[in-house]
Amino acid sequence: MGQVFERICLTATILGISVHPMSQIVQIAELKTEVGKLIPKPDVVPQHTFRLGYAEQEKEHTPRRPLDEILVR
Repeated sequence: MGQVFERICLTATILGISVHPMSQIVQIAELKTEVGKLIPKPDVVPQHTFRLGYAEQEKEHTPRRPLDEILVR
């Protein structure tokens, strides 16, 4: 599953499409069952949900803490 998802992400990036993983959906049993009902094959279970779409370009990067603040020596 991980390799397939990575290929989807890489292909989406090449096409300028954003990917947003939504793994919490399959971690909640009731929601996983509901998502499973959307799959036409009864023996297939959802493993990893995500959404694809076109996002606006970032206007600026989010600030990062200086490395010296978080590096443990």
